[in-house]
Amino acid sequence: MLADAGGNGTCVAWSRLFKTTCDAMGIGGTSIIQIESGYRNDGLLTYDGVPTTRGQFLVKDWTFGAAGSAPTGCVPFTHLASEVTEVLTGVAGQGNPDPPGSFFNHFIVAYSGEYYDPSYGTGPFPTQLSWETASIDGYEKACDPGGGAPPLLVYKADDPAITETVFIPMP
Repeated sequence: MLADAGGNGTCVAWSRLFKTTCDAMGIGGTSIIQIESGYRNDGLLTYDGVPTTRGQFLVKDWTFGAAGSAPTGCVPFTHLASEVTEVLTGVAGQGNPDPPGSFFNHFIVAYSGEYYDPSYGTGPFPTQLSWETASIDGYEKACDPGGGAPPLLVYKADDPAITETVFIPMP
């Protein structure tokens, strides 16, 4: 669980521990939920040598420049990498005071119609949108701006009025 050199316990390990603890205490009906960004990369992109079409989400806390200059072909993404900044110390979690600030996926636990995030010690959240608004600052994806230019990473702030993540119940 804490084998990472940076001291980050994985979110799936924290979720399994929480679910297993509930099960051992006779609290049934918990399930693990995988979360992904609702945005996909335009074409295949490689992150750290691993090909993916998934976009990432930015875990609290990030700041977005006042006016973004992403190409209009990338709407609703508005900002370029130079216009988005991760706050030096994000939200503590995963056994670390400053865990990584972006992910392709995340795992939480659902119980009795509410959501709990064991990695960050937060919840319960009554809805997917309430978890997202409390936990996510924005999204990143690779956008094909057209005109033969290579894909570029673009960013958008989380919109608290709409759900932008996908919740996938795990077997």
